[in-house]
Amino acid sequence: CHSDDPAYQEKMRAIVDSYVTLPKGEPVLSIDEKTGMQALSRCRLLKPAAPGHEARFEFEYKRNGTRCLFACFNVGTGRVLGQCTRQRKRSDFLAFMDQVASVYRQRRVHVILDNLNTHRDTSRGAFLTEWNSRHGNRFVFQYTPTHGSWLNQIELWFSILSRRILRYGNFRSADDLVEAIRAFIQDWNETEAHPFRWTYEGLPLVR
Repeated sequence: CHSDDPAYQEKMRAIVDSYVTLPKGEPVLSIDEKTGMQALSRCRLLKPAAPGHEARFEFEYKRNGTRCLFACFNVGTGRVLGQCTRQRKRSDFLAFMDQVASVYRQRRVHVILDNLNTHRDTSRGAFLTEWNSRHGNRFVFQYTPTHGSWLNQIELWFSILSRRILRYGNFRSADDLVEAIRAFIQDWNETEAHPFRWTYEGLPLVR
């Protein structure tokens, strides 16, 4: 999907510059939500991997609800902050941003977001401007180009979460799904957190 954003190059380069040259003492945070995560309980056990075949489930399953994950990836450290919700309303997003603000107390914090209407001010109100004002205007927001949300590094972490937890998960309830995600985030932060060796157009971004 190619971006038709007339300011694509400008927005892309601003984000890439933030990745390549992290502002000293100022965290760069990639934030987004992963919606519609299904708590599926499988009707039959996982078929283990065999030579030439991946592990797989039978096609039958039961749906036990869905959850949304708001998540924040620290580009400089790889640490993740997450919060599961039933919905992804603007109020849920701002509540998660309150959590982010309580963890990141620096005088200036850079946040990369996509263009979802809940992520920014609209004609119906200066929602994010008002939120930032309540937090001392410490946050600087950068938006990906239209159809350029893949520039947000949190998408890479969502892909890891999907492969390790969601793809073969067997959850008896939505609460089981939430607990599995929380456990994965804790384990990631304790044992695996690291900056991504991110690339653009196949070229490594060397610091």
